[in-house]
Amino acid sequence: MSKAANPNKRKTQLEIEADVAVKKQDADRERIRRCIITLGDENRKVVAQIRAAVLSVEDVELHNELITTTVLDCAKCLPTKLGIYAAWCAKMAEKHPKWAVAMINKTMEDLGTCVQAGHFVATQLLLRFLVFLANTGVLGVVAVADLLLQVVGLSEGLPNAGDFAVFAALAQLPFFSSAAYGLGKERIQKLIALGEKHRKATDAKWKPALRIFKSQDSLDRLEELLHAVKKLSKESWSVQVVHHMPGFSPSTSGMPGMPEISLAVAPEQFRQGRVKLQVPLMSARLLTADPHEGEMSQAERWVMEDYILLVVEMFAQDVQECSKQILRIPVLHPDFEAIAVETLFSQLLRLPAPSFLPLFYCRLLEACAEKQTSMVKLIDEAFQSLFRKLADMDDQCLDQLAEIFACHLANTAYQADWKIFAGEAVNPQTKHFACRALDCLQQLSEYQNMLSRLPQAMCAYAPPEPLPASGLPVV
Repeated sequence: MSKAANPNKRKTQLEIEADVAVKKQDADRERIRRCIITLGDENRKVVAQIRAAVLSVEDVELHNELITTTVLDCAKCLPTKLGIYAAWCAKMAEKHPKWAVAMINKTMEDLGTCVQAGHFVATQLLLRFLVFLANTGVLGVVAVADLLLQVVGLSEGLPNAGDFAVFAALAQLPFFSSAAYGLGKERIQKLIALGEKHRKATDAKWKPALRIFKSQDSLDRLEELLHAVKKLSKESWSVQVVHHMPGFSPSTSGMPGMPEISLAVAPEQFRQGRVKLQVPLMSARLLTADPHEGEMSQAERWVMEDYILLVVEMFAQDVQECSKQILRIPVLHPDFEAIAVETLFSQLLRLPAPSFLPLFYCRLLEACAEKQTSMVKLIDEAFQSLFRKLADMDDQCLDQLAEIFACHLANTAYQADWKIFAGEAVNPQTKHFACRALDCLQQLSEYQNMLSRLPQAMCAYAPPEPLPASGLPVV
């Protein structure tokens, strides 16, 4: 009689030992997963953590698939830790070269799938992971630079090819270390030249329709990137906000025994997919517009915004975790919080539509302010900066901002600087904004309570009190 038919039947010694072995294997698998996922979460002694993590991974042949899958999942979800995972892979490659070969082959397979399917974020992060593998000497700098040239080549000769391939490749250039740039300088310069050629051939008539402010000529992220990397190439090619692990150095050819890398997607296949990408504009400088001492360089600011956009993309399902990940971005700079606020406000007002609901960005800003109280003042200043430009703001952005401001008032007990809405010299756009904001606010608050909390000057913008649609009494 089986155990299922008779649960009271005692297990044999072999069955007990088998159950113990299964439980131990499951525990080992979970330990390995947690070891990889949490690698670098503590900012102290990261190199020592990497060495310890390599030593703690046992039975690599038994857990080969698990380790590879976990590393690549982390690479596609944790953009600020790619350098750490590449350094860990470099140490693993020294001790377990067969695993490293399988991991690189799997990376290239996943990359081809993402490119062909048009998954831009995953494509971007896998390419960046390969760049960091070149920085740590696992792969050759020349091979990775040639791979980026292959990616750019996907759109060559294709009319209206879009920016997917070019932007995906060029977005990795700031992440090459200074030493890696020296080894692959010729190819990196060729990438920059191809990017500039693409930019000049692109019809940018659509750009004015995406501007938050009608009179402001904003660069998109590809144009800003090209300006930044051209400037880097004339200087020392150093981006302080990109952290490279000490003790690792790139090489022209990479570690012996590592596989050759090549994109498994032909240009014809890519063209058949008709993959398109709208490159967003750079964030509006609401708080950092004035030049000041110690401000970030063009490349550093581009990378900082890129970190924020990728973190939001990866953690949008959990506002609290998303706010934690933003505040844990490993960048120490006086402008960090201001740039984070500017980036989130710009994404909130993005045209033709934000990537996520505007309310999500509002909640995300509040969650960041709860954890980092110094951001409260910056958020208020960002609102005031936008209020001063209402006359120049796109109509859709103005209405969207009014809705978010109403949510902000409801969550901050109506605390705000109302001066811009008072007086006789208020322009029509500002009046429209105030009316729209209070119309949204009354949907979040009881009408008389709202009027009692508002300054007297603002009550003039309040909508009429809502009345019941029937003769029934209001309870």
